[in-house]
Amino acid sequence: MKTHTRYRVLLLVGLLYGCSITNANTLKESCEFVSEQQVLKIQASLDDSLFPIVDDGLWGFIDANGGIKIEPQFKDVDQFSEGLAAFKSPWDGRWGYVNTGGDVAIEAVFDAASRFYEGRAVVIVDGNRGFINADGEYILRPLYDNARRFSEGRAFILTGSSWRMIDQNGEFINQNSYKQVNSFHEGLASFVGFNNEHDMSGYLNKEGEIAFLMADDLGVHIENIGFSNGRAIVSRPAPLSLSRFLDFSWDKVYGAIDPSGQVVVPIKYDYISLHSECVAVVQRNGRYGAIDLDGNVVIPLRYSYLGEFHEGLAVAQKHEGEKYGYINLEGKFVIEPLQDIDYPFQGSYQLQNSSDSRNFYRGKALFR
Repeated sequence: MKTHTRYRVLLLVGLLYGCSITNANTLKESCEFVSEQQVLKIQASLDDSLFPIVDDGLWGFIDANGGIKIEPQFKDVDQFSEGLAAFKSPWDGRWGYVNTGGDVAIEAVFDAASRFYEGRAVVIVDGNRGFINADGEYILRPLYDNARRFSEGRAFILTGSSWRMIDQNGEFINQNSYKQVNSFHEGLASFVGFNNEHDMSGYLNKEGEIAFLMADDLGVHIENIGFSNGRAIVSRPAPLSLSRFLDFSWDKVYGAIDPSGQVVVPIKYDYISLHSECVAVVQRNGRYGAIDLDGNVVIPLRYSYLGEFHEGLAVAQKHEGEKYGYINLEGKFVIEPLQDIDYPFQGSYQLQNSSDSRNFYRGKALFR
């Protein structure tokens, strides 16, 4: 059988270096900002420990030790979630689901299929979205223009130009509608446009009512994660400056609010991310660093690139054009700059950008 380049790359850093934080309990003890809910999510993610590989144009799965668990046989696959992974049939191109034992759990009858969240998955038939359960039964037939995944017992579906909220049985929560929405995180979901008031924005509660509205000069970051560890990203128009004018960039600056809508991280950064386990990664004037969730500096703005922290480590580049290594939460390189990050993956397993693929998970990270 041919060498599987992907899983060889996947294992290398883990074999060479390991990681000081390798399970949810250790992570909880070492990171005071990680909530109980996040710890449970991290622990749950360890149960789906199969990873896509491709060989001769067919996809299968390996385990964390590099052993083949599901032989390459599919035209395309997605990652496992809740014990199931979407696959594309090599025969007719339709999508179904396979379980971790390699058996077809839900027949390939869909035009497209998403990952499972809370026992529900979005599927597409004839261009319309609906939801199925883990038995492949419809809880909401594919009749809708778009759908957002379930989170905290709620999901949103789009009909025409309006989003509405449903529960896990596919029943509408109420008659309210929204122009834009995002999934629930920590009991709140961001929205823009409430019923016919299209200029309103803020956060919803699980009854589909307004929890709080944004201040007039602040905007919700509608496509972002929402609340994480009691913080959510907000923005306002950036102050006009000569450098911003000449660069044609950074028309907004970003900060963060708490669940009452109060600003707790100053709105002054060109970029802010709450995807890390313990801190917020920020950028200003082309340099990256990290702050705590009250806006205090943890790592000064001294890197030309800084990825998200996972298991206590983040991909970092000190100066543009140099190689990438890994730093800890003290801002020190614990894995010296050894690798270039300059290529995307092919197929449905490709990540938003190639540096995301270098995050540590269970003590292993991609390396090239």
